[in-house]
Amino acid sequence: MTINPNLQPTPPPKPEVITATLSSCSEADDPVNTTSASFLTALASWQDLVLKCLSYGTDYDRLHSLPRGTMRVDKIDEERKRRAMGAAKLLGDGLETYLTTWWQRQLLLEAEANSDGNERVGNVEGGGVSSRDAMDIYKSTTKPFSSSLTLEQQRKLQDDPVICTVVESLWLVGCLLDTTEDSASNVGDSGDSGTQHLLKIKKDLNDCLVLIIRELTEPRPWLKPAESAAKAKRDSSAMDTTGSESKNDKAGVAADENTAISLPLIPITTLQTSLELSLLESADLLPQPSNASTATAPAKRILKSGKAVEPETPVSLVQKRLKKINTDMYYRQHKFNLLAEESEGYAKLLTFLIDGLADEGRVASVLSGMYEGDGNNDTSNGGEPNEDYDLTDESIFHESRKQVRELIGAFDLDPNRVLDLALDVLEWELNEVVSQCANNSALKSSSFSEISNLSGGGVDDWNCWSLPQMRLAIDALNNIYVGRDDRRSNNRSSSSSSSSNKMSSSQQRSLESHYIAIQSLLAIIRELDGTACAITSSKTKSDDGKSYEGRAIAHLLGFKYRSYHNRAVSIAANQSRAAAAAAASAASGSGANEGGASTNSASTGSNSNTSTASLNRVYPRSLYVLTAFLCSHGMLDPHALFPHLISPVGGNSPKSGTASGNPTTPLMETFQKYCMEAVQKLKKLGVVSLNASKATDASKDPPTSNANESASSTSDSFRNDPIIGIFRALLAIVGDWNEAVAFLAHAAVPGFTSEKDELKMVSAMDAAALAACTLSEGVGTDVVAWVLYMLKDIDSNSNSTGSSKNGVKKFPPLVDDMCTLCQEISMTDLSFTLRRPLEALVGSGKIKLNSSLFSKLCQLYKRKLTPQQNCNNDLNDNEVEIASRIDNDTLEVLSKVMVPSLSLFPSDTAIAGELWSVLKLLPYTFRYRLYSSWRQPGLEKGTLRSLMPAAVRSGKIPKPLGIIESEIETGIAARYVLKRISKENIKDMGKKLSQTSHNNPLVVFTYILSQIESYDNMILMMVDTFQFVTPLGLDVMGYCMLCSLGGGDDSSSGQRSRTTMGGLNTTQWLASLETFAGAFYNKFPEVEVRGILIYLTQRFREGEASELGVLRSLIKAAGGYGFVDYDSTASLSELQLDGRCGSRLLKRETSSFGVVDNVNRKASRHLRAVLQRDDLGVIMLILLSQIRPKILYSKKESEKQHIKVIGNMYDDVEAVLCLLLEYLSDSSDDLPSGPGTKERYAASLPTLSDLHGKYGVDTAMAWMLCRPLLRKSMFYSDDSKVADKAEVPAYLKDFIAGSPEMLSSYKSLLPEPAWKHITFSLFEAFYSYSIYDICCPEERYNIEIGRLKKEIDRLTQLQRGGSEARATMSALAAAAAAAGGTAAQIQQATSFTQNHLNELNRLKNNSSNLEKDFDRQKKRCNLVETTLEAQKDTLISDDRDPIFSSAFITFCVYPRCMLSPEDALYCAHFVKLLHKLKVKGFSTIEVIDNIINSATGSLYCVTEDEAGNLSIFVHEIWKVVNSWRYNDDCFAIELMGAPGSKLSKDFAELNSIGAHSVSEGLTKDDYNALYTQWHQKLGIAAIGCLKSPEYMYTRSALILLSRIVLVFPTQPKMGEKILKALTPLQSDDNPRPDIRATAQGYSSQLLKARDEGMWKEENIAVTKARQEKEKQKQEERKKKLAQQHEEMKKESEMIARQIGEDNWRRDGGRDNRGRGGQWGMDSRMHPRVQGPQPPPPPPPPLNANAPKFTPAHGGEVRDLNSFGQRRDPHDNSRDRRPGMEQGQWERGTRQIADNSLIQTRRKRSRSPDRGDRYEDPSQKRSRGGGWDSHQPRGNTSSYSGGDRRSSSPSRGRNPPSSDVRGGDRRQERRGGSSRH
Repeated sequence: MTINPNLQPTPPPKPEVITATLSSCSEADDPVNTTSASFLTALASWQDLVLKCLSYGTDYDRLHSLPRGTMRVDKIDEERKRRAMGAAKLLGDGLETYLTTWWQRQLLLEAEANSDGNERVGNVEGGGVSSRDAMDIYKSTTKPFSSSLTLEQQRKLQDDPVICTVVESLWLVGCLLDTTEDSASNVGDSGDSGTQHLLKIKKDLNDCLVLIIRELTEPRPWLKPAESAAKAKRDSSAMDTTGSESKNDKAGVAADENTAISLPLIPITTLQTSLELSLLESADLLPQPSNASTATAPAKRILKSGKAVEPETPVSLVQKRLKKINTDMYYRQHKFNLLAEESEGYAKLLTFLIDGLADEGRVASVLSGMYEGDGNNDTSNGGEPNEDYDLTDESIFHESRKQVRELIGAFDLDPNRVLDLALDVLEWELNEVVSQCANNSALKSSSFSEISNLSGGGVDDWNCWSLPQMRLAIDALNNIYVGRDDRRSNNRSSSSSSSSNKMSSSQQRSLESHYIAIQSLLAIIRELDGTACAITSSKTKSDDGKSYEGRAIAHLLGFKYRSYHNRAVSIAANQSRAAAAAAASAASGSGANEGGASTNSASTGSNSNTSTASLNRVYPRSLYVLTAFLCSHGMLDPHALFPHLISPVGGNSPKSGTASGNPTTPLMETFQKYCMEAVQKLKKLGVVSLNASKATDASKDPPTSNANESASSTSDSFRNDPIIGIFRALLAIVGDWNEAVAFLAHAAVPGFTSEKDELKMVSAMDAAALAACTLSEGVGTDVVAWVLYMLKDIDSNSNSTGSSKNGVKKFPPLVDDMCTLCQEISMTDLSFTLRRPLEALVGSGKIKLNSSLFSKLCQLYKRKLTPQQNCNNDLNDNEVEIASRIDNDTLEVLSKVMVPSLSLFPSDTAIAGELWSVLKLLPYTFRYRLYSSWRQPGLEKGTLRSLMPAAVRSGKIPKPLGIIESEIETGIAARYVLKRISKENIKDMGKKLSQTSHNNPLVVFTYILSQIESYDNMILMMVDTFQFVTPLGLDVMGYCMLCSLGGGDDSSSGQRSRTTMGGLNTTQWLASLETFAGAFYNKFPEVEVRGILIYLTQRFREGEASELGVLRSLIKAAGGYGFVDYDSTASLSELQLDGRCGSRLLKRETSSFGVVDNVNRKASRHLRAVLQRDDLGVIMLILLSQIRPKILYSKKESEKQHIKVIGNMYDDVEAVLCLLLEYLSDSSDDLPSGPGTKERYAASLPTLSDLHGKYGVDTAMAWMLCRPLLRKSMFYSDDSKVADKAEVPAYLKDFIAGSPEMLSSYKSLLPEPAWKHITFSLFEAFYSYSIYDICCPEERYNIEIGRLKKEIDRLTQLQRGGSEARATMSALAAAAAAAGGTAAQIQQATSFTQNHLNELNRLKNNSSNLEKDFDRQKKRCNLVETTLEAQKDTLISDDRDPIFSSAFITFCVYPRCMLSPEDALYCAHFVKLLHKLKVKGFSTIEVIDNIINSATGSLYCVTEDEAGNLSIFVHEIWKVVNSWRYNDDCFAIELMGAPGSKLSKDFAELNSIGAHSVSEGLTKDDYNALYTQWHQKLGIAAIGCLKSPEYMYTRSALILLSRIVLVFPTQPKMGEKILKALTPLQSDDNPRPDIRATAQGYSSQLLKARDEGMWKEENIAVTKARQEKEKQKQEERKKKLAQQHEEMKKESEMIARQIGEDNWRRDGGRDNRGRGGQWGMDSRMHPRVQGPQPPPPPPPPLNANAPKFTPAHGGEVRDLNSFGQRRDPHDNSRDRRPGMEQGQWERGTRQIADNSLIQTRRKRSRSPDRGDRYEDPSQKRSRGGGWDSHQPRGNTSSYSGGDRRSSSPSRGRNPPSSDVRGGDRRQERRGGSSRH
């Protein structure tokens, strides 16, 4: 054969390359390194080398490129033979070297193994054995050296990667050069010379390959012994192989101790199991047949056939054996009758199963036994029902089974095939029943219509196979009645629970036929499958009620599932190939243009969709129904189907199913991927990228759609998952949730069956159900339908009927009815049954598919939670009763199902209302637990941020993804609305904001509170917005408020700082929440407030009082008791102090200077009722009483605080305690029926002795808590308007003053030595009364009554109208016009509205009540004075006791005067009252002396409020002291000769006063001396405090001095010293701005008092000299100002001359209306205008449409739009202030009879002036109108433009003015802002 020189052979690899590559592969024996990257690389290189060698020796890769010229076919070409031998030598040498190395390694491994078991290595130190020592040990063992390999070594050699690579390459080349198939296909085609030529070439190359194989199987001496082998002889044996004898002879080479063993390089067995038979035959490697077989085979064949045959060759023998093996494996069935059965038998069998079982005659014969009587088979006219006849008895269907057996025997039918046909027919029967019922409109309108109308068929391709439709079919089969037609119709009309009650007679007969056919088929299947005996008796069933003893049903059904799957895969593959071919042809035909590409892609997508659509029904739904139906009858274990089921979503093959522990369906893996994708999607919601371009944004849209499409495709793919299909069928037919979910979990969760922990198994079942509901919407719909079906009978009152009724017999149920829930089921069983399905629905979000289910659940739990009728109306008892009925399952349903489900539904008030109807029945503690579970572990993306990556990958997300998505969307919508909300659009935007909160109130309200914490001007707007919120949302707001304060589960909110500046001020967020809490609960009092109150109680119990402001705000705003509270005692004016001495109404009227807040009585009563419930209010009082000493003494050394901070906290506690006590003891709002406030307070309050002894409350505070009840018992007859001798009620028995119980408790209140100086009578009298009982502010009553009457007169005039009201109406109209109001607004402003009427009624009522209060208090004061007058002789035991005064001050006066301003006033008035009564032994002088001493010492140890209380007390006392000092008549009348003027001997001697003072009393001179002494003490103490660097000393002194500035100092020397001490405090260098401001204010007041002559003892000459000096200074200042004015005038004239203003003005024509001046500027205010100027034009009208105004006195008619218009500046017809015309637009005006306008400007002073204050009652300010009230109580200033300039809600309310001393009143209480 001639070779073309252009076709050179493949060059052979170099030997050194082969050696290096095999050395790299020599690590193959190490199992650790065989998978390493380096080894795999080396092995791939070795394969390339082998193929190169084979290509060099055979030219297999150049087969079609070889020349086709003249060739020699009889023998191999010498050149190619040479190359084949060369290739064989290269491979052989390389393999020999590799095998030698491999064998040495095996010897070493064996030596090491033997050394490990040899105990003679103990002499080796360290216990280690080296490689050389191991080899020596191996050589010294008794095991002889063998040339044969062990089985393990043979296995290693056969599996060696290097050897296997060579064998695989040989097989590959052999397949390419195989000529067997080509020869067979070309037997009759000899004319094709090219084909024959190619065949000859392949044979030639094949011979070369055979030559290489033979060379590689030649034995070579690679099995060499060790280098230093022992001299002992070893037996040599031949290589044990299964090869040919010739090879065995070659391998049997004897070897001595130094000779290597020759073996083939490649094991013969490896080649025999890998190469093709033709190649093995050519290489002579096939095994030879035995001698016996070869000798006897020809003889046998001759005897049998009569002719001689060729003997069997190795190839024929192997082929024969393979054929037998294949036949046995694929074709032989181990059934005796396979070849004997006849097709006619199957035809008859199918005819019988389909038509014969449902034959009318057979059906009639079966039903004939159900009735007795006539004896005929007419069931419609038969007799009475036969109760003993049971259709479930197998004997009834004996004939059917017998006929099937006869067919099997007659035609030799295979029973398994017959069973398969029976299953097919049963499947068809069930299909017919379901289809018939699904198309029956009568059944769809049954009682289960709400379930049958579910979108089960709309969401997937199940159509009529969803759970509702299948349950309709099952119910129809289970409710068949047979009997007379009239009886059956009567029964149908009376039995509404029957599913067949609305079907026609033909449909009824059809169902009967199907029923009989199905029962017959079941009997046949049981007999064929061998389960008939197990089903006949219920005793043979297993624990779960079913016995799965079938032998063939599981395998037959599994084969059906496999066949359907394979067919669908084949169809899909064919369609894919067709689509690819079509796409390729379209691409080639359309070219490379874009249109063609788009067409190609479109066609490809269409084909892909077609392919997917073909897989939409891989398995028929009837097969699922059949599977579940057999499971319901105990004939099939669904778990046995797992090896046969294949999931289309990348599922495992049947061989790798659950038998090996792997899941059958990838449900969980898909669910985990879905969770990861969903989390990533949720993280991107609401994220705005500021750097993203439009192109980038556009490019981001397709992935989202692709993600949605992928999720949709995942859901579509699970429609064909057989596991999901069987699960749905089990749920519909069997109806057992646990059984169906256990099947699903077994298939989806790895290791489910191996889990022994029950809780983990339940968790796995829940996870599987959640994944199925999430990924398959059809499953979610079926679960919803299942729950609804379970609840369908819970509202029914009818009991189930028996088997026969009214002469009608009911068929036994074909399938066991589902155990639906009855009406009598307990809430515990209900929750236990529905908990896990509902959790799966909520977790997957599928509960939103049917809102009626949620509504039904809410109604059901509402009915279960409603208290019993016999329960009383006590709320506490009802809550306890409800709480006792809530178990863990119910709580789980409420917390994980009911409440979170609200987030999944659209924002709707109806759904929220349904949920609230359930939650409102629960105690608030349970509700808050539910809200906490709803909130955790975070809101919006907080849950995602808290997730660990492992949790996301595993799908274990603590909150359902649907809820997280809903929260994020709600948060985005809420933030969008809040950004755009304002006062103008509050109504519309408020509705939108409330609408967003209906389904996620936690998200919206948490964000709103966070905004309120930063922006307090949103408070009123948000409170008004909440009027559109649902009751559930309001309740959630209360919980959110509690969480923001720190009372929730979120620990971060509780760790926030509550104070700033080292604890001095309250933080902004807490102050805003305090204000919001009060406003919110005032607006919505029905919202639960106990949570916040109990949280505050817990904080008080811990000793923390930082949240006092919340309680304070609640009582002030919601309770309406803001008039009781005060910012600080130092800020109280004389007006307010006078009001606090009177009734509660007087206190309310004077607290804000006539501005009375609107009180929500409902909110006030509700808050008081909550505080009275469970003794909560009294507990707070006691805790606050205990906190006071804790604040002072319980701080740790590491928690040192500034004394100002401690003092402020102490004062806050005291103020809130007084406020709470006043609120709890107020009985003014008591209802006529029921216990009153005092009665409830008495029932909660411990006795006086218990308060002091048991609870550790100090004496003054204990008396303070008991005083309301003591006064109630003392004045019970007066307050209750009963007879004087009326008996005190029982609830006051423990608080009756003077009772033995009370007297006995006094001893423990004071130390024992104190009772030697203080009597019980004085002690009781002092602590029992209040300021109301001893001081009546007559003047203040008269002033307030007069003010109210003036207001009444004004409003009465406005109501009557006419000429009297014109002045008021004109003022109102002018104010409205000035504000820019329209005509309608002006008319509305001047009319008498409902607000005016309400205000008029309030004023009349208050005026009348004030008069009554005045009379009542005067009587009370007279009564108390009379009582004390009667017992004055018993008040003091020893009239000569020198210690009495100090004891009285120490134990009585001082502790009480520090408590509150009222107590300070009381102490002062009580001292004056005792002096007035001339109590024997009461030395007023000594008491005053002790008071001064106590006051001067207390300045160094009091808080700010205590200093204020002390100043009030000292002020009242010092006024009397001053009057006695500087008014001789007053001294002579009040003090001289009185018992109070007498001194004790010790006091007289101590102060150097004569003995006459002991017996006769003080003289005027003696008193003057004492006054000077007291004056000096008080002044020196004050100056010492002012000079002290300690803050509190200076602050206390300034508070005291500011209060008594009008009565102290009176001596000029002390005054000058005080002024001198104030000088450094007023300097700008003072680092304390509050001290500097207070000092400046006091200095001004002191100087004013000095100038007004308050320094009584100042010399007249000094006074005149000072006045003259001040006068001179004033004149000098005037002259200086005049001089400056002249200089400025001259400078202006000079500038005017320089710029030539006159000429420029005359030429340019510019006037003062240009940029140089404003409209209407007065010429006198323009310095450049000389001489008279013409008046400027009038300004534009305020309102062009304003009507004309005609004065009542007949003046000129003018437009209201020109009201306040500027007049001619030279017109002096009316006095006015020049240059202030603008003020007329801003200030209200009113017209009087003399045709003059009086400016009524609102005063800035807090203290109303007695003269001007009541001249214009219309200027009365009103509070409470809020930012949106523009017409409060006739306030004319409300129309000014100042209230309309800002949309901030905080500007709608005018801030209070400063008091008479110039101090500014703070708008908020000190808890929310700085006190200074």
